[in-house]
Amino acid sequence: MRAADLFQRYRERINPPYTSKDLIAVGSTVLLLLVIPLTVLAILQVRQLGSRAAGLLGIEAENATLSGPVTVGDDANASGGKFIQFSADGSAIESELKAIVQGVTTANAYKYGAKDNLNNSMDTVKIIENSTTPGDPNRYLATYHVLSGSVFNLKLAASSDLLNWTYKKDLDTDAHQPTIAKLSDGSFVVAYEIGPTSACTGTGGSGNNCLKFRHYADLTALLAGTYNKQFQVPRTLSNCAEGTPHIQGATLSPDINSSVIDVRFHYFRDCDVDRQAKGTLTNFNFWTGQVDTNLNTLFEALTSPSIGGNVGDRDHLVYKGVDFNLHEAQLTKGDFCTWRPYLYNYSSNEVIKLTVNTHNGRVAFANPSFTNLTLPNGRSGITVSYFVPSSNASGPCPGSDPAGELIFYKEY
Repeated sequence: MRAADLFQRYRERINPPYTSKDLIAVGSTVLLLLVIPLTVLAILQVRQLGSRAAGLLGIEAENATLSGPVTVGDDANASGGKFIQFSADGSAIESELKAIVQGVTTANAYKYGAKDNLNNSMDTVKIIENSTTPGDPNRYLATYHVLSGSVFNLKLAASSDLLNWTYKKDLDTDAHQPTIAKLSDGSFVVAYEIGPTSACTGTGGSGNNCLKFRHYADLTALLAGTYNKQFQVPRTLSNCAEGTPHIQGATLSPDINSSVIDVRFHYFRDCDVDRQAKGTLTNFNFWTGQVDTNLNTLFEALTSPSIGGNVGDRDHLVYKGVDFNLHEAQLTKGDFCTWRPYLYNYSSNEVIKLTVNTHNGRVAFANPSFTNLTLPNGRSGITVSYFVPSSNASGPCPGSDPAGELIFYKEY
């Protein structure tokens, strides 16, 4: 049938008066006109969801064994109070994060030998975000230690741009390798290592080094150095030292008096080498600690090169749904020039050696930290810091970039 004849018959069908047969035809036409675009939109939406490689998908969890880049979260509205969250391919995310934490030369901004406005070297700095307000002089906060004579002092500084820091307050003395976390109620916890002149207790008797925690009710209290709670941890794993803490997470129910703080730290195993441990501070007055056997096994299994010295400081973040640690490990015991950074991927349970690319060939990096935050330009990014050792007993460490604290950040 010719197109003209088809068109004529269709016109006859759609012009009144209508028969019941005509009404069926018109109704079918209208239905098709609605269904076709809705079907196209549905297909496009499914394709868009499937293409979001870095996105997250949450479903209710049943009892099962989970593997890969998947985590179980708490949700009172989900079946059994749990949900499963899937992320993108862990290996791709790992590669992205490696490029960030290795890439000083590709960073958006960097500073070697970072110091505060009083010319104090900001060694072993930990940086967090306090606000997202542009120009806020307290937008970013940092804890760090400074050697004064033979004793380290713990200090607090603030910044509006991540690179230029204003000293605010001394928070403690005979205190070093600190970390800081802002809690869900706007209060702060500062955790650090004290000793050797402090009165540590626990396994091995008094003296040596141990962990200490202080809680600050709000920013005003923190800037004034006024804490409302403190807890000094008796050693339980080493006769000699436990230290270099980082705060893995904290739950308030509803405040610090009813809280659970998840901590990672090192213990001086057999008073010989630093190894990894984990602990829980409950209600800011009760502590339990245990050896992190899994991490220690992974590090001790490394070859090319093997770890002959300490496995000490570390930090933790979640990047695109996958948990990672940034670690320091020492190839040769007692040799500061052999500190190297490693990435631990919780999803794959692997430790990966990093090669940090600086401008002039530094290879030794210690006391790593990294933080997810909003960058000064308002975009999401990660700030990274390493302590760059200057020398060992034999002479200078390789490379000519300034030693001391290195801070850099990268947008993602």
